[in-house]
Amino acid sequence: MDPALATSISRRRRRFAARGIAFALMSGACYGLYTALLSLAQTQGVWGA
Repeated sequence: MDPALATSISRRRRRFAARGIAFALMSGACYGLYTALLSLAQTQGVWGA
């Protein structure tokens, strides 16, 4: 295989993995905030009474 092609494929795989990890971290943070705020809301207002 051409060395330039191998470098390009390697770079693309690393970039794809970095995007996947970033997406997973942001997804987890959003889900955590959603769960925390929903739990807080259920202890307040009409649900808390």
